Amino acid sequence: MGSRACGWLLGSPRHRRVLVSHAHANFARTDRVAPLPRRRARPAGGFAVAFPINPGAGFGSVLGSVAFLADKSIALRLDAGYERTGVNGGTTGAPHFNRYFGGIGAAIKVPISSTLAFVSGRVGAVQFGHFNNLGPSGIGVYSGASTYAQTSTDFFMVSAGDDFTNISINLPGGLLFQADPHVALTLLAGFSTQIEFLSSTTVSLHYFPIGLEGVFTPSPPFDIGARLFFDGYVTSSNGTAPIGYFDMRGLMFWLRVRA
Repeated sequence: MGSRACGWLLGSPRHRRVLVSHAHANFARTDRVAPLPRRRARPAGGFAVAFPINPGAGFGSVLGSVAFLADKSIALRLDAGYERTGVNGGTTGAPHFNRYFGGIGAAIKVPISSTLAFVSGRVGAVQFGHFNNLGPSGIGVYSGASTYAQTSTDFFMVSAGDDFTNISINLPGGLLFQADPHVALTLLAGFSTQIEFLSSTTVSLHYFPIGLEGVFTPSPPFDIGARLFFDGYVTSSNGTAPIGYFDMRGLMFWLRVRA
């Protein structure tokens, strides 16, 4: 089963506006209570690209993803990609960094009742994480989805580049509620630790992200979705508090067409 989707990711302490487009193959609808079907045992792959638009337009990220059906309730996923992070929209010669990343995760769906299921992770390249672009007055600092990957669907991810290396350990979870075949709501939560290996020290940052996602299916080939997500920074190993719990947030709208 194939699909095409695109969306806008909006909202931040200042701005977060990134155009995201992707193409991928799905095992099943990830926004349904029913478990994943066993009959699709072949791997499914896809890719996504992200470009910061405002503030500071420029090249952003490219990501490839492949998923394997391990069980009727579990699909494993592998991700790899490249990001060009840094300052866009400013003066000529603003710093940019090349980053390469890879991760492993899983989409888990365990029905609790006919209308409720426990979920963890996702399939689909664009669901890897939030692509961050922050800044005021037309100048954006693009950090992509791997520099700080507390919103990533992968359980484990490594991101390395010209500036520093980051290891991300994530435990995403949620409750999927679907009382009607056309509407699905998911309460999202989890825990994340980001370990930064800087030139002179190592710092770990801890997050309890939360969010809410709604998906409306007017007819079987079409899905319309919206997701509000708070990164949920709590504390760090050096005791500093650069941001508050609700300061990093994203609002994403997307349309998916199934072939």
